[in-house]
Amino acid sequence: MEKEVDQLTAIKKAVEIFGTQAAFAEAMGTTQGTVSFWLRAGKIGANKALPCHRATRGRVSAHDLRPDIYPADSVVIKRTTRSA
Repeated sequence: MEKEVDQLTAIKKAVEIFGTQAAFAEAMGTTQGTVSFWLRAGKIGANKALPCHRATRGRVSAHDLRPDIYPADSVVIKRTTRSA
């Protein structure tokens, strides 16, 4: 069984994958200021969980970002990961 990742750690991992907040923001179609807000808030908007999952090719899952919406065994997540 995989270890649960808290939302803030997942956002930090996504930023790390892209190297900077600005690069991550560009991949997400948003601003660096929004990414900074996500880091301060410790969570990402529900509408950005799947785009982040896709942008990171599943290395940061929608479940890690929003476990309240995407359960670990979500079919949506599995299909998205396979097509990446």
